[in-house]
Amino acid sequence: MQAKTKIAIYAFTQKGASLAQTVASCLKLPLDSEKIAGDEYKRLSRLLDQPSIELYFSQSCEADNENKEASVSVFSVNCFSSLSKLMHTESHFSRFSAHIIIGATGIAVRAIAPFIQDKTQDPAVIVIDQQANFVISLLSGHLGMANSLSSYLATALNIKGFKTQAVITTATDLENVPAIDSFAQDRELFIDNPDQIKTISSALLHKQKVYCLDETQSFLPAWEEKFGTAYLTRLNLSELSECKSPLIYLGHETFKNMKQVLYLRPKTLILGLGCKRGVSFEALSEALSVFLTQCKVSQASLAGLATIQEKHTEAGILTLAEYFNIPVYFFSANELAQIKTPNHSPKALEQFGTPSVAEAAALLGASLLHDKNNQQLGLTDNNSLNLKAYHVDFVKLRHEKHKFINITFALAEFALRTC
Repeated sequence: MQAKTKIAIYAFTQKGASLAQTVASCLKLPLDSEKIAGDEYKRLSRLLDQPSIELYFSQSCEADNENKEASVSVFSVNCFSSLSKLMHTESHFSRFSAHIIIGATGIAVRAIAPFIQDKTQDPAVIVIDQQANFVISLLSGHLGMANSLSSYLATALNIKGFKTQAVITTATDLENVPAIDSFAQDRELFIDNPDQIKTISSALLHKQKVYCLDETQSFLPAWEEKFGTAYLTRLNLSELSECKSPLIYLGHETFKNMKQVLYLRPKTLILGLGCKRGVSFEALSEALSVFLTQCKVSQASLAGLATIQEKHTEAGILTLAEYFNIPVYFFSANELAQIKTPNHSPKALEQFGTPSVAEAAALLGASLLHDKNNQQLGLTDNNSLNLKAYHVDFVKLRHEKHKFINITFALAEFALRTC
């Protein structure tokens, strides 16, 4: 389940405090899918699905009593003496998805400057003047969705009687050129090397050739449906060695001798594993690094781990899943035993009652996530896996089991849904 979005709104004057409450009420309004375009609607839905909103008013300003009483009943209201000092409070900047500052841009810049990291981690920062003339997307316009939120707020404030204009300064938006980072994020693709976003964006802005090698066979059709064929040139794997221009690659591999490649990872791989009791996280992590290198796949493509139910208390497995920030799925021996696999283990059959653990778990985990991505969960009424829903046509064993000392890995892949 997606974590609830947290949005902080700051004000320094009584007029700003009143506007802050208006902005907060705008953020609580239901989104209208008929008035907001497809990708923009998806983006805003991620931010504004029942957001948790906190208001921060400077001690030098007092909202009028009536508005203050109303805000206390709906929103969390806090006081602060200095915005810079507040930002220095433990993890304050990073614990919000968006910061909306009603005040001067200079105040906002000085307050957030020490905490800015990079575009993949920074929250959205928006500045609104207290007369609501401008909503300025200041930081994290694409991945933090500050651009989308600024445009939405400008429209919402206009409906409430203000004359508000969104201020967007990102070049791709101004030139009406597709933003590759937003498009990838909307399709839940992991950007493995975000430093190359500027390479691709610059090439698109200057109308230079940009190639795309799409091993998922789902990204390019969606891109061309939305933007046409003018921006990206299809590339086949056999043509890769001749590619000299910037490249967008959708797949699991990494090309060692190629520069100017933006790697977009579809999280479609499930790691099936079996291990002896008590195997440490360190041993699992070291073996996994070797295994993924041998398989020539990126760790960023892992969507989850899968194993037998008897391993549900293994600290090493649980820590491994936590370290990679992916779920771990446990299946019963009966469920695993019904899956056809290329390799059987007499020892696993004797110990657990299933001839395969790593391969069968990988395939079942991949099938489960394929169904989940297509909103057709293969679960019975008692929440156990419905094996009749096992989609062999959409799931494959990418790498058969490989044994290490006390550890066995296998890798399965499920087909990415149409973007």
